[in-house]
Amino acid sequence: MRRTLALVVLASSISLGTASAETIFINHDFDDRTPGVQGYFDRGLSLVTGPNGVFNSIEIVSTSDAVSPPNVVRAAISGAPLEGRFMFADTPHFTPATDNLFFSITGIRQSANPYTIRLFDRGGSLLTEFTGNLTQGVGFHRFAPEIASFSFQPGDPSHALDDLRYSPPVIPEPTTMLLVASGLVGAAARRRRSRASGPLH
Repeated sequence: MRRTLALVVLASSISLGTASAETIFINHDFDDRTPGVQGYFDRGLSLVTGPNGVFNSIEIVSTSDAVSPPNVVRAAISGAPLEGRFMFADTPHFTPATDNLFFSITGIRQSANPYTIRLFDRGGSLLTEFTGNLTQGVGFHRFAPEIASFSFQPGDPSHALDDLRYSPPVIPEPTTMLLVASGLVGAAARRRRSRASGPLH
């Protein structure tokens, strides 16, 4: 059974960094970038306009709605999802993942159409989906580092993200991957042997 997702919806006035006194967060507040359409890959996070990263640009916007003024980030194509993926250039064969992920959702205070946040694991399977109408802070916590990517589908053209925070992404250790792989190979070989021997008479 899949581990239960602990979902915490935080008021935007609360500091998201206080979710855990022992957790270190990487923070993207987008305020050190010039507004406009641009590519984004910084500190292990790639942001693209979806679907599926077909259009590899996002838009940095200067707005009074920013939680940490002046900038927020949104999809470069209006109404398209904003997709984020954790990746490290020096470890292309492994997919990093995090166990804590937080957003500040900005824009119209209460929209008629809901926005949607989806989280995915390393294999691309959906972990959870969250929808809402209010601008607010939203946080997700998993009991293992398995959040490898996410998507944010705005409900209103004004919806954007700010103060995106996550625990430093974790990569499966090569030795761990080797042990898991060898265990699977051993189990498969044992199953083949038992089938070949057949039932005893």
